[in-house]
Amino acid sequence: MSAAISIPGHDGRSSSPSDLRGSPSPTHSELAKSCPIPIPHGLPPSSAPASSSKNGDPESSRHVRLARKAESARAARLRHKQYVSEMHEQMMLLHARVRELERLGALTDEEGMRRALAQIKAALSPAQAAELERLG
Repeated sequence: MSAAISIPGHDGRSSSPSDLRGSPSPTHSELAKSCPIPIPHGLPPSSAPASSSKNGDPESSRHVRLARKAESARAARLRHKQYVSEMHEQMMLLHARVRELERLGALTDEEGMRRALAQIKAALSPAQAAELERLG
């Protein structure tokens, strides 16, 4: 005896045109019997998954897969932790740079901007400095 699954708002029949005429839709087994192509019920032993153990124990191959999955998850967690650590370090360096620039007044002070421009000009190569003078 099989238990029927009740879905709210669904009476168990599909909305195909044949159902609209009142005839019930065919069951899966009826469709399988009428199908001209045979439907296999299982895979032959030669097509067993490559991850199975030599003795064919599915429980053993399951443990191997679970171990690989756990190791992969562990490696992913470590990569993520390293990434977060690097991002945190970069954030701290940028915050320190912002505090340094605020302390120097370079963000709001005209004199600070002049000092920054002088530092940039000092870092230019002679060819770049000549081009800057020519343009400006």
